[in-house]
Amino acid sequence: MLIHKRLKGPGELGPTLSGLDDSYLCASKKYFKFFTGIDVHLYDFKTTSVPAHQKAYLKYRQFIIKVGRQLRKDQSLEKLIERILNSEFYSLQNFGTQVVKNE
Repeated sequence: MLIHKRLKGPGELGPTLSGLDDSYLCASKKYFKFFTGIDVHLYDFKTTSVPAHQKAYLKYRQFIIKVGRQLRKDQSLEKLIERILNSEFYSLQNFGTQVVKNE
């Protein structure tokens, strides 16, 4: 999604970007993947055709959006990491992925 904002100068770029969820969601996605191994797409599932295997990741996407918005509010990476480590997703034995055993 493109965002159109009129700026008076380069000095307004930082505050404008920090007012958007995007960077916080990306940080949350990155830390979630690091700690769980689960890579989740954040694009809008409503406007884009989503492969069936990605629909199973909707619960992870919702979690990432939730903790990303909390990160924006409290500005604490420590709390973000704590939220991920305390989540049901981190405590899954296989981190939410299918493990294929060689027989």
